[in-house]
Amino acid sequence: MDKIIVEGMEFYGYHGTLPEEQSARVFEITQSIVCGRPHRLIESVAEAIAASLLERYPVTGVTVRVKKPQAPVKGQFAWMAVEISRTNPRKDLAGP
Repeated sequence: MDKIIVEGMEFYGYHGTLPEEQSARVFEITQSIVCGRPHRLIESVAEAIAASLLERYPVTGVTVRVKKPQAPVKGQFAWMAVEISRTNPRKDLAGP
């Protein structure tokens, strides 16, 4: 099974001009969702990312983890997260 894994993405709104800085489409798609319209739950952010990637790429599935390092919860913790795995419903991606 193929996987696209991008770990540790952070967004600050800076953009580059070099070709290699503009070629990471998975990063750009994820950034547009994270920095786009507000979601009430990080679960819905993960769902939107997964759906968008499955729609655009010929992969059988994706796993998306969204971390929230400063969640407004009383207590001490490094981060909270949601991780979802979704398969592509496209029939043309079925294995042999």
